[in-house]
Amino acid sequence: MHPPLHDVQQINQEIIDCAAEGIFVCDRELRYQVWNRFMEQLTGRRAEEALGKSAIELFPSLRENAMEAALSRALQGEVVQIPDVFVRMPRTDRDVWESCTFAPHRDSEGNIVGVIGMVRDVTERHIAEETFRLIVVGTAASTGPISFRL
Repeated sequence: MHPPLHDVQQINQEIIDCAAEGIFVCDRELRYQVWNRFMEQLTGRRAEEALGKSAIELFPSLRENAMEAALSRALQGEVVQIPDVFVRMPRTDRDVWESCTFAPHRDSEGNIVGVIGMVRDVTERHIAEETFRLIVVGTAASTGPISFRL
């Protein structure tokens, strides 16, 4: 026996809201239809501010960092992965490294009706990598070339 539809919808909403990465859904005009809590924390924009607005309207920098083109490719049916992109969040004035996946959102008949986006904040990893790089460069500069034997 399957749970009632309203229970399934509630469970889906809870999964989206509790996800440890940003989840959004846009329509074909790239207007936000779904905006989870992680996206609120990441961008500093509440769902009420984002829903119904176009991605470009809220984030003009999407044009500069090729994200708009990636969203358009997803609208054409492609799953697009962007490993790391640097973004300044205008609302929080925070610099963020993001790893994104954009996929076509299809209706029950298979027609593309928008884009599903997943956004992971990978800033801490970038900071750790840069710190490690600076340590290695600094150590090499003060001790000479380092060789590792395997």
